[in-house]
Amino acid sequence: MDAARGKVNIEVTADTCERCGVPIIKTSNRQKYCLACGKEERRRKHAARMRKSRS
Repeated sequence: MDAARGKVNIEVTADTCERCGVPIIKTSNRQKYCLACGKEERRRKHAARMRKSRS
């Protein structure tokens, strides 16, 4: 934290999406996918959870 300005330094790292390979700027150290692929992965995982809960 920069005491003079009261701001937090955020380290931005560039990486690639694990699904499509598009370069992304990671906003979290756990981010693996670009926005489009992340949305699709969340839908796929949610569908799998729902299938499991219904069986």
